[in-house]
Amino acid sequence: MDGEEKSMTLQENSPGDLFNRTPKETISLYLHIGMGKTGTSSIQNFMAGNTRILWKSCSCLYPNMNKKYLLSTGFINHLFLFNNPDKNLKVAEVRRAVEFCKKSSTKKLVFSAEALFESRDGPALVKELSEIPGIDLKVIVYLRRQDSWLESAWKQWGYKTKDFVDISDYIQRRDCNWYKKIQVWEQAIGKERIIVRCYEKEQLPNGLIPDFLNVLGIDYHSQNWIDRKDMFIGFQRDVMEILFLNKDFCFGNSDNRLQNFFDRNLDPSFKKESFKSYSFLSPAERIFILKKYEATNKCIAREYLNRPDGVLFYEACPSQDEQWEPYQGLTVEKIVPIFTQVLYNMDRKYNKASGNIKGKSGGKAAGRRPTGSSLILSHIRDVIEEKYHLMKIWKR
Repeated sequence: MDGEEKSMTLQENSPGDLFNRTPKETISLYLHIGMGKTGTSSIQNFMAGNTRILWKSCSCLYPNMNKKYLLSTGFINHLFLFNNPDKNLKVAEVRRAVEFCKKSSTKKLVFSAEALFESRDGPALVKELSEIPGIDLKVIVYLRRQDSWLESAWKQWGYKTKDFVDISDYIQRRDCNWYKKIQVWEQAIGKERIIVRCYEKEQLPNGLIPDFLNVLGIDYHSQNWIDRKDMFIGFQRDVMEILFLNKDFCFGNSDNRLQNFFDRNLDPSFKKESFKSYSFLSPAERIFILKKYEATNKCIAREYLNRPDGVLFYEACPSQDEQWEPYQGLTVEKIVPIFTQVLYNMDRKYNKASGNIKGKSGGKAAGRRPTGSSLILSHIRDVIEEKYHLMKIWKR
């Protein structure tokens, strides 16, 4: 806790003189359950960075459940709480946040844990939470078109799982029937508690964050928000291929060390824009996927979004005649610029850090052990040498 937080009391930072007032209104409890790969990190990062603005100006609490003081900064994701095997602890912690809202007359309480959407125990837990006195619980879920989601999920998790041979294998074995998954939630908490949104550029004209705040009943333009850098951004196809070749480096599908390494050391020119396709899939593969889930997507549109036409996603469907070329693999010409950039940025950071060390030590820099980055780079080099027979290139 920083000096500012130590000097703050709940009374000093409540929205007006609200503490110890008998609450007269029901607290709106919003549980953002994902799904994964729909900008959840961006939402969580924004909410965490604006915790105090949200509470003071919008009567909305995004609680830090890692701390006794719920308004402490630096908290991002509530997944650790909802992944805890102790069900009673989870309920007790949510009750703690609810009691805080009651005492401060805070009107809205928001939790975000993207893995809940596909969690086996999630619906039953949330049903129990909905029975807490004095709250009106709503579940928010963003859905992404299946072909786009599968590409993004493969990039983030699938390739790290050694059970899958390639993305085609991943597609065949991954269930993307969003309607079936929503039905499980409806059976647990009722249709009226479920808010469905679509994660695609065509349906987010003002951006994801304004859309999410609008669901909470907050006008994005009403405040001067604190901008936060997104936690992670995608990469261009050649960088992804390097990551794929290094799947054995990963301990599991949540191991992001390699991705974070490239994120730190590559410029934006090597990264992918939001909503832009990775082009892992051919138009024929996309059409196959969309046909497979066409009927269930129509059910979601009609039942949860009140769209009689049954159109869930607005992005134009791919055409068989659409131009597409399969990825040709890495070449020396593709690899060299990537690693030149990585090495250049690592060297620049090293020199900057060395200068700081020399300045603090009177001109004598201490010896340095090999860093995690250098070990990662060495591993990547070895894999690429073996795969593409580039030993001579690396020795020059």
